[in-house]
Amino acid sequence: MGKNNNLLLNLGFSKFIKDILMNFDLKSIPKPVLIIGSRDDGINSLVNNVASGYLCSEMCFSNIDQCNICKQISKSIYPDFHKIDNDNEDKIKSEDIEDYIVRKSYSSSTNVRGKVFAIMNSHNMTKQAMNVLLKLYEEPMPGNIYLLTTNNINNIPKTIISRCEVYTIPILSKDNFVNLCNTEIGFSDSKLISKIWFVARGKLNLSNLLINDINLADEYLSEINKFVNFVSYPLNIKIQSSDYYLDMLKNDYSKFVFLTEITIHIIKDVILSRNYQCNIDPIFEYFKKRFDDYENSKCIEIIDTLNSFDKYYNKNVNPSLIIDNMTYSI
Repeated sequence: MGKNNNLLLNLGFSKFIKDILMNFDLKSIPKPVLIIGSRDDGINSLVNNVASGYLCSEMCFSNIDQCNICKQISKSIYPDFHKIDNDNEDKIKSEDIEDYIVRKSYSSSTNVRGKVFAIMNSHNMTKQAMNVLLKLYEEPMPGNIYLLTTNNINNIPKTIISRCEVYTIPILSKDNFVNLCNTEIGFSDSKLISKIWFVARGKLNLSNLLINDINLADEYLSEINKFVNFVSYPLNIKIQSSDYYLDMLKNDYSKFVFLTEITIHIIKDVILSRNYQCNIDPIFEYFKKRFDDYENSKCIEIIDTLNSFDKYYNKNVNPSLIIDNMTYSI
């Protein structure tokens, strides 16, 4: 596949974006939209595309030759598109909401449709910031669209969720992924398709990246292998790897989340494969062997431990304690 071929991404996102845009068109003052997804899910480009779909009358956001409005939106420099993009997941303070959202909500717009406001990683808003946003939601300006994104909806207050239309970035089933590769993209290498599916698990953005860079799939598999070793090997080997994952948790949170998620998928598949007769993928068979000595109850215990780290992390528990818990309890 050629580089920067986003056909899979466009095919997967197109209906999702149209559903959101239709919701805007059906109401004179649409409710704010909360999109559940992460950077690895392509949340940034998705938000830009929603903004383009709303603000560009030509609806050309998916074309290669973009209009001037869409080009500016893609660079986040369009005057009626305002985005708080805390890429490092820093706290979003009340003054940020006041400066970038509230004040600009009441200023005039150059676009006849209005303005689009986006808050990325909205779960990182302080309590004061969330209160400021709630006041704005109670008296929204006609024509203004408000987008929130999060990869941790449990940290979004119910008072905000109740005022939003909630969408989750779609994940392709394996059958749909294979079908799109074979019929729409012209990608028919079955072994490579299986490898991409195993790594990405239907996540559109990651699948798209791996299709465009087939060597990247091996890099991801290598990292998955290291983490499964960390989880399944004896304590002395876990201890040797603990500093590596402590550094990752501190500096590359999204990567750490991905590794815990894919490992949970693998362990769940191990449990299912024991209870049901099914064809086992050669890649999965390789990882399955790591858990042959683990009873189902122990596998479930590991899943619970991997799931718990995010709760402790978001409560500002010392990352060293989180890694120690993983090292010594599984």
